[in-house]
Amino acid sequence: MSKRTYITGLTLSVLMSTAGMSFADTIKIGVNQPLTGPFAASGTYIVDGAKLAVEEINAGGGVLGDQLELVIEDNKSNPTEAAAVAEKLIESDKVPVMMGAWGVQPDARRHAQADAIRRADAGGDIIIVQDHQTG
Repeated sequence: MSKRTYITGLTLSVLMSTAGMSFADTIKIGVNQPLTGPFAASGTYIVDGAKLAVEEINAGGGVLGDQLELVIEDNKSNPTEAAAVAEKLIESDKVPVMMGAWGVQPDARRHAQADAIRRADAGGDIIIVQDHQTG
């Protein structure tokens, strides 16, 4: 399976799972990736794949008539920064779906991001998509 097919399929599965949520004219997808630091190259590939998928989906009419919008943030390959980015995407940007964050140690990432989500998502619906083959 190509990386592009994987990202497109991943994006579509997430979007279909959010179909019952209430959206305006655009559906925001938070992208929490390492764009600087030691994992920047891999994070850039994921962001590029997500951009291609969104471009194709939007060109085809979007999802249930709504266009997709990526909100891309750099976690700097750092667990603390990944948690801060997750919190920003949820609280400030109000994304219902978030891709990431890979590029930091899996256990550190899970704990830091989970804490940010617990603080930010008081009773709301947030969907997190793991976008890399880490635990």
